[in-house]
Amino acid sequence: MPQRLLHPLVVVVLVFATATTPAAPAAAPGDGWEMRSALVLPRVGRFGRTPFPRDPIVAALAAGTFEPPRIGTDVVGIDGKTETWDVAEADGGGWISGPAMRGGYALWTIEAVAPAIMILEASGHSAVHVGGTWRAGDPYQNNWVRLPVAIDAGRNHLLFHVSRGRVRAQLLPPPADVFFSLREPTLPDLVRGEAWASRGGVLVVNATTQRQEDLVVRAAGDGVPVHETPVGAIEPMTFRKVPFWLGGAAAPDVTRVPIGLSLLQSGRVFDEAAVTLRVRTPTERHRRTFLSGIDGSVQYYAVTPRDPAAPVPDRPAVYYTLHGASVEASRQAAVYRPKPDGPVIAPTNRRPFGFDWEDWGRLDALEVMERTIDQADPSRVYLTGHSMGGHGTWHIGVTFPGRFAAIGPSAGWRSFWSYTGAERFEDASPIETLLRRATNPSDTVQLTRNLLGRGVYILHGDKDDNVPVDQARFMHEHLKAFHPDVTYHEQPDAGHWWGDRCCDWPPMFEFFAARERPPVDEVDHIEFRTANPGVSASCDWITIEQQREMLAFSSVVADRHDEEVVITTENVASLRLDPAGFDPWPRRVTIDGVALTPSAGAAIVRLVATDGTWSVVSDPLPAEEKGPHRSGPFKDAFRHRVQFVYGTRGTAEENRWASSRARADAEIFWYRGNGAIEVLPDTQFDAGRERDRSVVLYGNRSTNDAWATLLGDSPVQVDRDAVVIGEKRRAAADLGCLFLRPRPGSSVASVGVVSGTGVEGLRLTERLPYFVSGVAYPDLVLFGSSALETGADGVVAAGFFGHDWSVEAGEIRWHD
Repeated sequence: MPQRLLHPLVVVVLVFATATTPAAPAAAPGDGWEMRSALVLPRVGRFGRTPFPRDPIVAALAAGTFEPPRIGTDVVGIDGKTETWDVAEADGGGWISGPAMRGGYALWTIEAVAPAIMILEASGHSAVHVGGTWRAGDPYQNNWVRLPVAIDAGRNHLLFHVSRGRVRAQLLPPPADVFFSLREPTLPDLVRGEAWASRGGVLVVNATTQRQEDLVVRAAGDGVPVHETPVGAIEPMTFRKVPFWLGGAAAPDVTRVPIGLSLLQSGRVFDEAAVTLRVRTPTERHRRTFLSGIDGSVQYYAVTPRDPAAPVPDRPAVYYTLHGASVEASRQAAVYRPKPDGPVIAPTNRRPFGFDWEDWGRLDALEVMERTIDQADPSRVYLTGHSMGGHGTWHIGVTFPGRFAAIGPSAGWRSFWSYTGAERFEDASPIETLLRRATNPSDTVQLTRNLLGRGVYILHGDKDDNVPVDQARFMHEHLKAFHPDVTYHEQPDAGHWWGDRCCDWPPMFEFFAARERPPVDEVDHIEFRTANPGVSASCDWITIEQQREMLAFSSVVADRHDEEVVITTENVASLRLDPAGFDPWPRRVTIDGVALTPSAGAAIVRLVATDGTWSVVSDPLPAEEKGPHRSGPFKDAFRHRVQFVYGTRGTAEENRWASSRARADAEIFWYRGNGAIEVLPDTQFDAGRERDRSVVLYGNRSTNDAWATLLGDSPVQVDRDAVVIGEKRRAAADLGCLFLRPRPGSSVASVGVVSGTGVEGLRLTERLPYFVSGVAYPDLVLFGSSALETGADGVVAAGFFGHDWSVEAGEIRWHD
């Protein structure tokens, strides 16, 4: 049976902790308690888009030396400036706000007469430290987050890290042991007259100290068949967004369909709830859902169908549109009038803020394209977007040029470094050079020559006070120096948003209509550049399979002349010709001045450089090597229906860290990416099943039982006392480590590792922002506790494995 402590009498107090100030009870509205006062500290650290945030509070918590402050306690920040803890009062809406809440901390102290499980509902914070561990925050103030937390008898401290100017919090008793939270369901629309088999996603909260297994969501409604969906297990004291099936013969002739949901376990009903599905006509805007291959979550995309009054086109188009920050995909699709020749389709970026259309936001866009591209003639695919979506148009457009006939960024910023202040490591040390190289896939400007052969229409308001017009002007000047098909329009006296026209701009769509992508077998000239074949490898009939220097820019220029192909490369170790571009193969290939003769009957033509000498190879790239199928770096481990597996073989403290860290990462990925990552202990993990799923391990060789199976042959080993990387061993009790390896028995899946030596080393990883777009890590980073004070200067080793995933063939640099 679930174990949930009964809600006791809880006394909530703000402790003005001085020698003379007694504790005072706070207001207790109804059955809940609200943070009405807190101790606050102005910003003393640096977070943002940097791989190694620096902060003395985080450092003290990791070292186990943090003591709850008193009024007047001083803290020296990373800039050497002293800040002081002081009292702040909440306003009438419960918000504690002010300059200190832009990067600072708020400490709420409560005192309970008995232990209890409570639901923490807080908003405005980036993270909260409670019960000895960091948990997910609500920086965008969505009011979605309902965290089960264990309150101990006696004094409890809740430390909020706040970035956007204000925070509020309350503790409430859970409504049930396990319950639905319907604040952000992911639901499809039904299309009248269509048979439907779809999925929804809903959050389930486990407010008990037991892992809840064998849960089932039953969905039913009037005229709707009953569907029961097994949703797997949910870890103690957390939540998971679970998928459920919906379906029927045809959507009914009504405008809305109520659906009842029941949460079951072995016949027991934990909770019941209701959702409502909209019913749309085939010509109305609607939402469609799908199951993501990234993490098994339910995602949606929005569709503005083709204008039904227009003649049916012989070769239909499809227009993909990317929304701006805080905008829902459904709202993005709604700004477009129906087009005569094809639908407008809006992916989600996984959330309204999501990942800036990079990382998992980029993968979301690609997943939607793969599901919908068959609606169009492949020569008539177009990409546009506004604001953050304008950046996404630049990023996805230059990264995957072979997909589009033209792109149209509106009010778009070009890169994290030109717009967001992301760390770029100017005047970089050798290790910082590798950290910088890991970010190269985000360097839009370095990939702009990929747009040759594709039309570009740039749109911006000249009075934009959100994304400065200089972003567009720079890209226009940059492109027109070499690109013959760029149109630039700067709308006079227009700000950031000047109505639907700043997205649905008629001249842009006229520009699109006049451009088509030629068939692959008609392309005679290719210029293609990539920073990582694992992100983008192909354009038309050429694929870069491997690089000589990992995540440095690689490029090919290829020209077809009658029976010869002439190729010039930079930083390419292996490339492949696509048979779709040739019938038959060329008689001769000249690459970097070396003339080669492919076999006329070969099924595949690969060109491989060995010790600087090119040769033709007819065998495919070995799956166990790096390539487009799997190439790193670290963040690549978080896809392929990734699972988080935490260790249980360590000490009580090590095990508590591992389960808490895996739980918090799943919560953060849910918040940022509408995620549904499965979390499980090593005792429940079976390495022989589902080998094409990626796995992230939490712990080390001493503490995680899955380590030996998945990483027994890894050249990187971490235990309580030391880290071994190839032939080098570094012994210390305060080393943190991130790395990834290929999963044994799979050609696509990876094993990611969040690890460290000793409890302090493990804790060093807790605030690393690997779910923040614009932050990147190479295949491997090893760092000490000083990284929390000095940033990248505290990195001990970093780098990339070789093509064969070895240390010896790779590039690992040490800070000695």
